[in-house]
Amino acid sequence: MLLFSKGDNGWHIDIPFTGVVKREKVTAIQFYSYRLQIKGAIDAIHAEDNNNNVSRRIILPSLFASGSRQIFQLYQDIMVIVAYFGKPNLFVTFTCNPK
Repeated sequence: MLLFSKGDNGWHIDIPFTGVVKREKVTAIQFYSYRLQIKGAIDAIHAEDNNNNVSRRIILPSLFASGSRQIFQLYQDIMVIVAYFGKPNLFVTFTCNPK
């Protein structure tokens, strides 16, 4: 996906924030999430999609990798294991050389 196909500028540190938040500048996450949302809405309109799907909130299940629901579910699972077995006394990591 090409974010800035018309050559317009991306995020920079001096973008002013307009809203009721105490922040004065827009963060990179806020900027790019806004741009992707607008791009998705424009793509849906050009694809002649019905307007019911535009700007509709979708809640991802906990099976979605690296989603906030999955991370929270994994955290809860680990807390139950620690409560049942007690705190671990070893922390073991594995590394692999892919070559």
